[in-house]
Amino acid sequence: MRAREIQRSNFQGANLTNVDFTKAELGRAQFHDADISGSRFSFANLARADFRGATFTAPIDFDRAFFFLTRIEGVDLSNSAGLSQWQLNMACGDARTELPSGLTRPEDWPCQFQQE
Repeated sequence: MRAREIQRSNFQGANLTNVDFTKAELGRAQFHDADISGSRFSFANLARADFRGATFTAPIDFDRAFFFLTRIEGVDLSNSAGLSQWQLNMACGDARTELPSGLTRPEDWPCQFQQE
């Protein structure tokens, strides 16, 4: 069974390895200290979701996920799959955010001015 309507969920510290979040509504979900190894977020709405502090040892799939103001500061996404430049341009990263080969940091991340 796939996860669906779970906006504003708090997954802090959860073990979410290999969870299929395909097409899930995860707006404003919190993934602090969660293990999301091998999870799939294809076509998921991740608007304002917070992945800071999330860990993963297996690649995660973000194919065509909606990344509007998604918090990825300090997250190593270098082994993730399905990320594209348009997703990153809408997300909130910083100099510590690691990206997959072929993608670049936007000149201005949209959330530079926002506080915790």
